[in-house]
Amino acid sequence: MKRTLSLLIAMAEPLRRASRGAKILCALQGEDLFLEGLPEPYKTESKRLIRDAIPQVDRFLAVSEYY
Repeated sequence: MKRTLSLLIAMAEPLRRASRGAKILCALQGEDLFLEGLPEPYKTESKRLIRDAIPQVDRFLAVSEYY
């Protein structure tokens, strides 16, 4: 089992390959604050890249009830 943060979600697929199919878990813990602070077009592009990588993650873990 490998774990990454959503801002590092692009690492999910390479981690899976390197670990020969390990489950990929992604923690959600404050990235929204960072993303909302980005100026355009970086905010929109960052969100798109995260959405595109979602299928590579087996499970998302919320560190609090808020997430």
